[in-house]
Amino acid sequence: MEEEKTRWQFLSGEASAGRLYLDPSVAKGCHDACNRQIERYTTLSNNLNNMRVVTGLGRFDCSDELAKMLGAKAMGGDGDVASALKEHIEVVTLIRDTIQKSVDKLEAQDESYAKLFKN
Repeated sequence: MEEEKTRWQFLSGEASAGRLYLDPSVAKGCHDACNRQIERYTTLSNNLNNMRVVTGLGRFDCSDELAKMLGAKAMGGDGDVASALKEHIEVVTLIRDTIQKSVDKLEAQDESYAKLFKN
């Protein structure tokens, strides 16, 4: 995920500098898709609380240990799903914001050119 984050941070800088252009009609679809994906990841993340405590594996020492391991995989353990979802939300948010910067920059440039030619 760090590689993806770095890539999109670079592209965000390119969009801010006006060197990344996306057609506004295409960008809108991408922007909306990013928002939907962020919403899905957020819902999944919120639902992970229900998976922190695993039950129903029987009354064995090993089942108690397995329940703890599975709960930690959901939240709080090494390589847990909650952390992965958080990273995915960060990257998709960065993608969405980069797309928006690109469109905003392009629209500002179009307005600037329109003012030049109007005068």
